[in-house]
Amino acid sequence: MGGGGPYGADGPYGGTPPWGRGWGQGWVPLAPKPGVIPLAPLTVGDILGGGFSTLGHGLKPLLGMAAAIFFGAALLIAAAFGIAVLAVLDHLRTLFDLPPGTDPDSSDIFPLFGAFGGAWLASMLIFIVSVALMNAVCLVVTQDAVLGKRPTFRDVWQRAAGRIPAMLGTQLLIWLMILTPFLLLAAIPIGLALSHRDDGASVAAGMAIFLLGMLALWPLITWLYVRFSLAPAAVVFERQRPVAALRRSATLVRGVWWRTFGIQLLVMIVAGTIGYVVTMPFTYGGMFGAMAAVPGNSSLSQATGPLVLGSSLYLLGMAVSQFITTVLPQLSIGLMYVDRRIRTENLAPTLAEAAGVPSPPPPYPGQPYPG
Repeated sequence: MGGGGPYGADGPYGGTPPWGRGWGQGWVPLAPKPGVIPLAPLTVGDILGGGFSTLGHGLKPLLGMAAAIFFGAALLIAAAFGIAVLAVLDHLRTLFDLPPGTDPDSSDIFPLFGAFGGAWLASMLIFIVSVALMNAVCLVVTQDAVLGKRPTFRDVWQRAAGRIPAMLGTQLLIWLMILTPFLLLAAIPIGLALSHRDDGASVAAGMAIFLLGMLALWPLITWLYVRFSLAPAAVVFERQRPVAALRRSATLVRGVWWRTFGIQLLVMIVAGTIGYVVTMPFTYGGMFGAMAAVPGNSSLSQATGPLVLGSSLYLLGMAVSQFITTVLPQLSIGLMYVDRRIRTENLAPTLAEAAGVPSPPPPYPGQPYPG
């Protein structure tokens, strides 16, 4: 073999062509792998292993963005409830200073519901925005990891923040489709309870209808979730708008629903197991450390330090577990999206060109794509 070309002595493979055994076709060139996955149809192992590789590849921006997003969200939520407390502080003082046996006045109770209800709604909005931003961050990191690029914190922030409106719209549409059947179903027992307040049998029948309806709707909800699960990836990778992203996901999942469902379920189980295992040392270490450090007859001041240490370890373990269970499924969704486009749209040559590596070999008979 000569010295020129991508497989020559001066090429990226140092004169040794990457050969591998095909599916009953003898020895064929392997697909290039500029990043965390080969630019070819992916197996379940490729997707699962690629998720862990992407996690390691982009660990710094992922950890930095997760810390910034969720710490900022926690501060905003605390501020929302702090403002609510300040707004009704006089009413709270009145309620706490009531003499024994005195009933509170409604003028002191209703403002509490309004203030803390508003704080709760604000906290839910902050949480939804933070989750959408973290999902966009995971997909941006996946996009670069496939090409072998290491994004900077600033680059990830700029690209992810620009997709927040579309990501929020997409997630809102998905949740509306999932929750609307449950809300309509919940109207049955509520209506029966309001119209037959004194009839226990009618209320029980309404609850039974609701529970049976939930069981019947669960397969539909699962089908909808899997069908549109690749929409966030379309929002980031293709910069699609919410409705177009949902259509794109439906197109890519068509014909492979069970495979998509199985891979996502496997990734969630693996991520949940790892998160649980990671949490255990922090939980039990903090608990036993606090028990050992606090003497039997210790005062409150002596016990405060060990208790704070134990609580800190527990919260740290929960944070690490939450990070894994949140990030790993999103990274895998990005890789499943890439796999579907490689199989159905021959995306591999475009990815190879963007990564600056030789184009992958064409599909050979017996290989599982493009179908």
